[in-house]
Order: sequence, then structure tokens, then C-alpha cells
Amino acid sequence: MFILQQHLSLLVLFWYASVFVSVQGTPVPVTIDPTSEAHLGNQPNYATLRARFELAQTLLANLYRIFSTPNLHRNHILHWAFGEVSPDDFDDIYRNIGVLYNPESYALISAVNEAPTTGASAMQGANAYTNFDEHGQATGLHFKTRFYTLVNQLDQAAIVIHELTHLFFDLYDCFLKDPPYTPTFLPVMEGNNYNGPDYIWGFEHKSLYFLTAHAPHVTKYNADSYAVAAIMAWRVKDMKTDKDIIKALKSGNAYTHTTLYDYLPRPQNKGARVGKAGSSSKGSSGKGKSSKKSKSS
Repeated sequence: MFILQQHLSLLVLFWYASVFVSVQGTPVPVTIDPTSEAHLGNQPNYATLRARFELAQTLLANLYRIFSTPNLHRNHILHWAFGEVSPDDFDDIYRNIGVLYNPESYALISAVNEAPTTGASAMQGANAYTNFDEHGQATGLHFKTRFYTLVNQLDQAAIVIHELTHLFFDLYDCFLKDPPYTPTFLPVMEGNNYNGPDYIWGFEHKSLYFLTAHAPHVTKYNADSYAVAAIMAWRVKDMKTDKDIIKALKSGNAYTHTTLYDYLPRPQNKGARVGKAGSSSKGSSGKGKSSKKSKSS
């Protein structure tokens, strides 16, 4: 019965995707840059990657719809993935979701089947990552071969959404452990060479819910908040009551594969500081760091 329900859910999901595509009247996935498609379209696994972008867009369309008007679903998803945010922070979050959902937001893809050992040491265990040049400008998304070994398609779509937030908004994965929980790129940039203050990860199975409870003022900068919001919004879209929505949210993690990020280095060297870690810039983007190299999921 459980397997049958899973198959039915996927059928409904892909039906929803086809309806979304027909309404938009444009090829899917609309977020892959045409230049990337021209160069990479013949590579192995590209068709799978394209399908996961399509699925990600379906999830984002649903999330944008839910966040467009005050309702039970928006209240619960916002609180679950971002915490009790201020009106200004909600506006930034909603604006970001709108960009992610916008068919004219194109994503540059640099690699479809990157080998596990390619790239910086901190990225070698990743499913995907976003690369940046020396000026802090995103140069494209890199997808590792292990991305295609993930069984759950929603996990893959969530990774796409996570990476898009890095690409479009320069969002973060790490935050300093102590108040005001400043976002920081340094642990990912420096990997095992990081010698700065203690930090926490904003990933769902790490410290996302610590941030939503204690630091909602920084969650708009957290890449995984958007991926979790998209998955959970899909899960509860047909629920009618508070009780049913809460039950659905608590039924399991957004990601089914909870070891997606276990390769990442652990916090170390308590108390040591290396310059100014992170940024306190205002607005919906975390841009402004010129030394970052890549962010991953």
C-alpha cells in the first residue's frame, strides 16, 4: 500500500508538472540557460538533470502560489522553514521565491557529470555545488555523478533549488554559532583548513531548526530553507486544517536521504578567529564577498 501511494503521488506530481508547463507555454526546465543546453545537452545524465529542473520548477510554482496570499499553508511553511520572520524579511523571502520561480531566471550549468574527486577538496563529496570566480560572481552549477545515484527525485529537485539560491542570491550554508549568528562562507571555502570561530550548518538535518527557533533574522540567507520550504509546501498543498498540515510537516524530513551532506567538515578550533567571518549586509541577497569559491549540497 505504501509503495502504491508513492507511485500515485509521483503520478500526480508529474501530471501537475505537465499542466504547469502547458500553462507557461515554454520549454522546460525554464531555468537552464540555453547556452548550457547547447553545450551539454548530449552528455549522459543530461535528460535526467533536465527532468529534475522541471520538477524543481513545479515545486517552486506551488511554493510561490502558496506564499502569494495569506493562508494556513503559508503561515505553517514560513514558520517551519524560516521561523518567525519580520515583515521585511518575509518580503525578501517572497521576492527570492519569485526570482526562483520566474521562467526568465536562467541557470548556467558548467558540469553535468563531474567526477567525485574533481574540484576543491571541500567539494569532492558533494552532490552538486556552485562555483564562483575571484570577483565573487557565480560561474555556474556543477553536478557530480553521485547526484544521479540518489533514489528520491524530490531529493534531487531540492538540491537543484538549494543550488539555485547560491547561484541567484549568493546565499549561505554556514552561520556563526554565537549570536547574532552571522552568515559565513569561510568554513566551506577553507574546508579542513578552517581555523575560525565555531559555526553551524543551515541544512535540514544539521541546524536548520535551531536557526528557525533562535535566529529567524538570518534564515532568509539560508539556502536550505528555500529547498525545505518547497518540498514541505508540496507535501501540505492539499491539506485543509491546521491539524492536518502540522501532522504532515511532522511526518518526516523534507529530504529522505538525510546523509546528503555528511562529507562536510565539522566545526573545530573553538574560539580562534580569522578576520571577519560572514556578512551582515541587508536585503534578500548575501552578495558582496569577493573571496568565496564555491558552495555545495
